[in-house]
Amino acid sequence: KLLGVPSAALNEELGKVKVETRIVKSPVNAEDAFEEDFSSEQPTDWPTDQVEEVVEGEDAADVISPPPRELALCAFLMANEYDKTLDGMIGEFLPPKVFAHDFTRRFVETWRAEVVKNEDLLQDFAGKLEGHEREWFDSVLLSGSKTESSGLSPTDILQDFVRALWADELKRERGSLPASGDAEADLRRMKLSMDLKRLSSVRWAAVKDMVRDWLQ
Repeated sequence: KLLGVPSAALNEELGKVKVETRIVKSPVNAEDAFEEDFSSEQPTDWPTDQVEEVVEGEDAADVISPPPRELALCAFLMANEYDKTLDGMIGEFLPPKVFAHDFTRRFVETWRAEVVKNEDLLQDFAGKLEGHEREWFDSVLLSGSKTESSGLSPTDILQDFVRALWADELKRERGSLPASGDAEADLRRMKLSMDLKRLSSVRWAAVKDMVRDWLQ
């Protein structure tokens, strides 16, 4: 609180350090470490206060905040506005369906429109927000302004986001499948689990091929 750094940003960085440390110490279990930290629907090391209580009479989508990882992506994009290379990667590898929250989808769509039109459209986007959405945008703005160099290039960082966000999407799909006993669902569940493990271990070139296959 004294530093004015959002807890979501700190937890995002801490999660990266935990996974990197675990993989270095135990390379054999790298896939398990990735799936635990990057594809769980509700990781234990994420702040529980990121999901607010549903207020009676309000739409749940207007009250429940976006997943911390998605807010972290928004902050990253805020710190890298008008980057055509990142825009190309998002257009190819991060379709709207990968984002769990409508706020994230709209934010990314606006950010991409900025690149095309070379105009400050996020300012107009923010001006139309109210209530919780305005609070989420302000937290993204603050996080983006405090983004420090990690030693990785923006494209390297976005590659990590692509891996993690697709892992989240695969985990959501796996969780939505019917309980065991449905042969088709069981096969799909096994395929998703295999994809999650592979996603954690292959190089970026292979990740691109995997995503392209999923989008076909």
